[in-house]
Amino acid sequence: MEKPVFKRVCAYIIDIAIVSFIFMLFSKIELLNPNAEEYDKVYDEFTTYVEKNSTTSDGLKNIMSGDEYKNFSYKLSKLQIPNSILNIVITFGYFVVFQYLNKGQTVGKRLMKIRVKSKDGKRAGFVQILVRSLLINEIIASIILVIFISTMSQSMYLKANRIVELIDMLIVYGSLGFIMFRPDACGLHDLLMNTVVVNDEKELSEEKEETVESKKANVKEAKVSSEKTKKTNVKKTVKKDE
Repeated sequence: MEKPVFKRVCAYIIDIAIVSFIFMLFSKIELLNPNAEEYDKVYDEFTTYVEKNSTTSDGLKNIMSGDEYKNFSYKLSKLQIPNSILNIVITFGYFVVFQYLNKGQTVGKRLMKIRVKSKDGKRAGFVQILVRSLLINEIIASIILVIFISTMSQSMYLKANRIVELIDMLIVYGSLGFIMFRPDACGLHDLLMNTVVVNDEKELSEEKEETVESKKANVKEAKVSSEKTKKTNVKKTVKKDE
């Protein structure tokens, strides 16, 4: 089986660009992003603080380990909760719902002529699409972080955030490594859900060949059956004449 690694990377880049564009459009709606003005204000204060106190690399290290930096990070994360929820909804809708309804294809996969299928050759089921997308598209990590920022204290959240981001990074880069070096090009998410990404063009070609072969076989059977019928009719006619 040909490994569609390059196509998968290209498809993912296209899909992320589409999701980012959709998110950008919806984030402009004040009702969906009520903290936009306050976030911009705090972010400007944060960048000013960093610029003033990070004239050297040592200064930047000291800032990042300081309480003021942590306060800004926590506050910005709090203000981003509506944005994070919006991003989760859009990402879920695109990579799970749309991909399932489109028979294992996103826009990127369609353009690259690849699709997700079950390893048994059948259409990937909803649960398969759901779980692999939760893992590889950072949906589950985002959901966990939204819950943490909403319920934890600052110190606990900052520690938990680092752990979640590290685990998520290991899953994503681990899957990429598996895709590049495994003979079947399956990532961790594929192995867990028994799925595989196939060249759609090749699949369609094989399906067409099977259909053509099937039609040929049917025509051949029909001809044989017709010849047998003719022979039987001839024999019956001869017997009647006799």
